[in-house]
Amino acid sequence: NVNIATAGTTTLTLKVFDDNGDSAMVSKNITVDVCVGINNNNLNNIRVYPNPSNGFLNISGIFPNTEFYTISVFNIEGKQVYAANSVNTVAKSIDLSNLNKGLYIVKINSEKYSSINRISIQ
Repeated sequence: NVNIATAGTTTLTLKVFDDNGDSAMVSKNITVDVCVGINNNNLNNIRVYPNPSNGFLNISGIFPNTEFYTISVFNIEGKQVYAANSVNTVAKSIDLSNLNKGLYIVKINSEKYSSINRISIQ
């Protein structure tokens, strides 16, 4: 996996080894015109755990300079399966044990900030 955070030209180099320890290297210039995604540098303190989970999740962290946020959980098809509201400090345990095993998206939103986490319920 390669993450490129800014537009421009970057040189990527790949070095591979065979079973005998011999290696080969290839480099390629990659030009990125536009970077898309969610910039959540201010939300590095938001944690959703454990992952994988049995359906009981803990969410912790603090949204900077905001008082109101929502927690939404979506299944892999994009259907919202859980929603809750709270204020300022995120410290919440949620019970998703009624959901089927699989992958889910946990989205935590305020007016200015967003945090998206992928979780697995096993």
